Amino acid sequence: MGSLNLEIFKMINRYGNNYKILSLLAIVVAKYLIFIIPVYLIWMFTKNSRYYKKQSLLAFYSALLGLLINYSISLIYFHPRPFMVHIGRLLIEHFPDSSFPSDHVTLFLSLGFYLLSEHKLRLHGLIITAIGFMVGLARIYCGVHWPLDIAGSFVVALLSFFLIIQLKGVLSPLSEKIIIIYEKLWEFLLQRIKDKKMLILLLLLIILSPAICFEAYMKENGNFHTVENGVLYRSGQLDKDELLYYIIISKNIT
Repeated sequence: MGSLNLEIFKMINRYGNNYKILSLLAIVVAKYLIFIIPVYLIWMFTKNSRYYKKQSLLAFYSALLGLLINYSISLIYFHPRPFMVHIGRLLIEHFPDSSFPSDHVTLFLSLGFYLLSEHKLRLHGLIITAIGFMVGLARIYCGVHWPLDIAGSFVVALLSFFLIIQLKGVLSPLSEKIIIIYEKLWEFLLQRIKDKKMLILLLLLIILSPAICFEAYMKENGNFHTVENGVLYRSGQLDKDELLYYIIISKNIT
C-alpha cells in the first residue's frame, strides 16, 4: 500500500464522526446519490426527442462498460477496504469485497465523461462528473474506499468512455432498435391501459421496482445493521465466517 494513498486517506477520513452534520452529509452522499443515475437516464430516455433517447442509451453503455471493467479487475486483483485492515473510521456498513476501483465513482464518471463529449449535454456531464468526485470523497470520508480506488475509477471511466466513442457507429443501430421497441411498447400500453389486466400488470411492475432497488441496495451494504453501537446488532442468518468477521468489524463501526 502506497504511503501517499494511506496519508491522503487518513487526512480525509480522520474527521469522520467528529463533525456530526458533515458526517451525516457524507453518509447521504456516499450511500444514496447513486440513485441519481437511473432517475437521470430514465428521464433522458422518456423525453420526447430521439436525440435524448439515443444519448441516454450511449451514456448507459458507457456506465455499464465501466462496471464490466471493474468486475474484470476484481476477478484478477483483490484490494481490501480500509476497515478490513482496521484502518480509519467506518461510518457506513459495507460488504467486505475488493475496494478497487469504486463502482459508485466509475458509474458517475463513465456517464459524465460521455455526456461531456456531447455539446448539448456538457452541462449535464459537468454536473454528473462533479457529483462523481463528491461521492468518491464521501466514500473515503466514510471509510469504505481508498483514494487510489477513486483514481482507478477515473482511469476505468476514461477507458470506458473512449471505447464507447470508438464503438458509437456499431452501437447506434442497437440503440435505434431499442427505441423502436420502446415506442411500440408504449403505444401498445396506451391503447390497452383501459384493460384491467394490463393496468394490474403495469401496477405490479411499478410496485416491484422499489423491491429490485432494495435488493441492489442490500447487495451493496450487506444485511448487517447496528441497533445500538457496541451493544446490539441485527442481520439475516450469517454463516460461521461472516459471524466471526462481523464480531470483529462491529468494533470499528462508529
